Amino acid sequence: GSKESSSALMDALSLDENADVRGSAAYALGFMKSEEALPVLIKALVTDTNYEVRGRAAYALGRIKKSEAVPYLTAVFTAHKESLIRGNATFALGEIGGVEAIPFLIQALTMDKDTYVRYRAAEALGNTGNIMAIPPLKIAMNDEGSYYGWKVKDRAFEALEKISRRLQVKIFKEETSP
Repeated sequence: GSKESSSALMDALSLDENADVRGSAAYALGFMKSEEALPVLIKALVTDTNYEVRGRAAYALGRIKKSEAVPYLTAVFTAHKESLIRGNATFALGEIGGVEAIPFLIQALTMDKDTYVRYRAAEALGNTGNIMAIPPLKIAMNDEGSYYGWKVKDRAFEALEKISRRLQVKIFKEETSP
């Protein structure tokens, strides 16, 4: 976590020819929550030729939690076809939070064809704790999609529980009339 290691990792992310090294550097910078790495991570997110490096840069930006990354994450989420990048951008948007991320997270949950992206979106919406997430999460409780054995509907349920605790409100699957 030292400044020297952060500088070395930023150099590796920017300059190394090996995608595994660049991706590992991005991941490590995220775990260090290295705010000085923000520009290098954003550049990797937008321009790296390897989708795994881009996905790890998105993940790292989520760990750092700086709102300056939101426009880049939403642009990558909207424009990219690779599920790893969209899923990690979804994770990052949820970690950073902010009302501007909610529409993208809802879109990811309700419209994305990839189970990994929907799974991450449910998780991210739960982390935001925003009341706007409740209706799409209720719908997602019917999503039978599975990512390595983890069900989207289970993650949606957990997200609703998290929001319920955070807002101290009861959430019912079906609304009842008075």
